[in-house]
Amino acid sequence: MNTQTTRRKLTPEFKAKELREGIKNYIEYYNTKRPHQGIEHQIPMTKYTKIAA
Repeated sequence: MNTQTTRRKLTPEFKAKELREGIKNYIEYYNTKRPHQGIEHQIPMTKYTKIAA
């Protein structure tokens, strides 16, 4: 997901449903695709599944 192309300016016309959907999509991206500096540039879901296994 490219965050620059998915960003939208929040205006009064921006519907709550679209906002919730966008937040949900970003949280999924953040936890399943984005490497995190604090955990040695690993993806949280990958790190979690290694620990949980």
